[in-house]
Amino acid sequence: MATKYPQYKIGQWIDTSEEAMSKPELTISYGVEIRPYKGAKWMHCCRDNKPLIFGTADEASAEIAKLKSNVM
Repeated sequence: MATKYPQYKIGQWIDTSEEAMSKPELTISYGVEIRPYKGAKWMHCCRDNKPLIFGTADEASAEIAKLKSNVM
């Protein structure tokens, strides 16, 4: 089966701000990444010049479902 593009995935980022690093547990954000065509590099997916970053993997996954169905 041929790979369909664009492809989406969830990336994880650790908050390294001074405030976050002073907490006993890590703060992790989940962002949507896109690979628009074969051979392209993965890049952050944005809307209105803001990256699609969420507090949970479930929220990021729901956003990917919206993107795949073109509901925005």
